[in-house]
Amino acid sequence: MLYASARLGYRLVLWTLQMVESEFPHDPAGHARRIVADVRPGTILLGHDVGNDGRLVALRGLPDMINGLRARGYTFVTVSDLLRRAAAPGAAR
Repeated sequence: MLYASARLGYRLVLWTLQMVESEFPHDPAGHARRIVADVRPGTILLGHDVGNDGRLVALRGLPDMINGLRARGYTFVTVSDLLRRAAAPGAAR
């Protein structure tokens, strides 16, 4: 996949933190607290918005997660914006 993406001029982007709905099957607020505690600057968070009821824990806790991250001073950007910021002259690598 890396070779093909490079050959086609694509940048391969993966996540740095994954939501683990199975650890909080009926506790969206607890799951949100775990994500808020684990996020670091530049985190790309993988989440799910479809699936059985157990997979939707993250979706149901999304307002708590967003509010918690904003309270910690985080803003939300697209991956394109994150990559653009990283490539800017003088950006920390």
